Amino acid sequence: MLIARIYEICPLVCFQCGGELTIVAFLTEADPIQRILVHIGELPTPPQIAPARDLPDWLETDFDQAYLNESEQAKSGPKFEFDRTVSW
Repeated sequence: MLIARIYEICPLVCFQCGGELTIVAFLTEADPIQRILVHIGELPTPPQIAPARDLPDWLETDFDQAYLNESEQAKSGPKFEFDRTVSW
């Protein structure tokens, strides 16, 4: 029921009518899975992993000095103290 916890929906309930679904079979061998995928028009092989992207173009350009001064101020911590204790 991990799917139910992640997606907040029960996978054994029909999303159209709300009726109870039952598991008919577990497919663990590759051949029947590939035949089913071909039959429904899906590719039986996983997609290729795309290569990593390069840095965005805006990182390669020169920054405005005003922007740098603002970002340095944003990195500084708060000017006040706060209580970090947890009260459960």
